[in-house]
Amino acid sequence: MQQQSCPKIIEISMSTEILGRYASYKIQFNQNIICRRFNDFVHFYDVLLANYPGIFIPRLPEKQAMGNLEEGFLRIRRRMLQQFLNSLFKRQIIWNSPETKQFLNEQNQTWIPLNNENISLEEKYKTNLPDCSNLEITLDMKCQFNDFQSFLVKVKPMIDNFKKMCNNYVTAKTNFNTEKLIFVNYVLPEFEKNLLFKSDKKFFQKTKPLDLMKNQKYDQVRKSQSDQILIDLYILESDIESHAIQFDQIRKWEDKIIRYEDKIRQSQLDLQQTLNNQRNAVSKLFFGSKDKEILRLQNQIDHVIC
Repeated sequence: MQQQSCPKIIEISMSTEILGRYASYKIQFNQNIICRRFNDFVHFYDVLLANYPGIFIPRLPEKQAMGNLEEGFLRIRRRMLQQFLNSLFKRQIIWNSPETKQFLNEQNQTWIPLNNENISLEEKYKTNLPDCSNLEITLDMKCQFNDFQSFLVKVKPMIDNFKKMCNNYVTAKTNFNTEKLIFVNYVLPEFEKNLLFKSDKKFFQKTKPLDLMKNQKYDQVRKSQSDQILIDLYILESDIESHAIQFDQIRKWEDKIIRYEDKIRQSQLDLQQTLNNQRNAVSKLFFGSKDKEILRLQNQIDHVIC
């Protein structure tokens, strides 16, 4: 898949089933067309998040309680899903994963998440990104990582404040255009009717200003999600949230490794005591013969997977 082009959402199709209507997204991937519902994207995201902790996974657009099938909402969601695919395409470790290959397999009309819990995280990364298998994490890289994490903590409130400013801007612009529509549709015709007595000068009545405004798409300004600045801001905010999730997973993974290492050290200590005939009475009672306990402890050490 490394030499292939980025998948592109080319169409939204509507379907009807017993429980109601739903939208499907047609994705062109090379010469193939794949149909996926939004829930398929959600399952795909959840599997990537679970199977690749610590890796940046771009977020999906949020669900909406009402109006999920409205044209404007679907248009915005399509752009966000395309942004999601574009971001995955730039990250080889995710792009080369078996989960991505299955999601983009045109033969799988119903996408079923893979279960790779038996494969260690190190093996996944080596398989998906072999060029980086022998890279060493330097002190400078750790410092850059910590600096970026600190930056995210500081910039998150700034993004929230800027989002409020943008929403206020859209609200103000919406109110302004609403007042403009009222003025053009009602005030000006009344002005013509009462003050301009010659019919050939009644320009606004002839041009049907309401249709004029619709042609100029003033009605779209009323929908805040249609404003480009909010769309760009959503993408930025979504990436920051993804990085925050990434750092949280890394911390959880580090805690998990510490627990595994403690477990291995304790098993190695127990094994050494068993070999030296230093078992306590509880171990003899629960685990039986010395040979059985040695075998159990060796298996416990060998089968610890991070």
